[in-house]
Amino acid sequence: MTGKAMIWPAVVAAFLAAHNTLTLATVDENGLPAAAALFYAEDSTLNLYFLSEAGSGHARHITQQPWAAVTIQADGQHWQNIQGLQLCGVVTKVSGAERVTAMRIYGRKHPFLQPLFRGEKGPATLLAALRTATFYRLRPCWLRLIDNRRTFGYKESWQFPCEETPLDDHED
Repeated sequence: MTGKAMIWPAVVAAFLAAHNTLTLATVDENGLPAAAALFYAEDSTLNLYFLSEAGSGHARHITQQPWAAVTIQADGQHWQNIQGLQLCGVVTKVSGAERVTAMRIYGRKHPFLQPLFRGEKGPATLLAALRTATFYRLRPCWLRLIDNRRTFGYKESWQFPCEETPLDDHED
């Protein structure tokens, strides 16, 4: 982890641990929004690691504008049970020692990739994709939990400073 340790509520950590797919929202050079569904893995300070091909649209967008938004939720929820997370933060490419850490964290959450990270044989499709994949880290600066189980429209938000750029009070 880079920067100061962030203290997040246990309910947020449990929610992230129970899910594995996020929707990453970025903006291209013309200001047009884009979204991509990606597997993720979280560390103990709730940095979110994901893999992507460096030439993908969202990866190019991140290079130009590192701020991104994320949502995480289960599909098919009854309206009274809707739970989800909204996050905003800074995305960076992962390299060096942090890449090794990201592989370990990601492999724990997605065990089917562990042998491939160790260089063992596996499905050709996955091996080819991993050859061109880059790890990225989203460090949340703002987070909102939505939980209709508590009461309809329940929202609780947390904000933490980001070293890269200060974040003004975030609104919907």
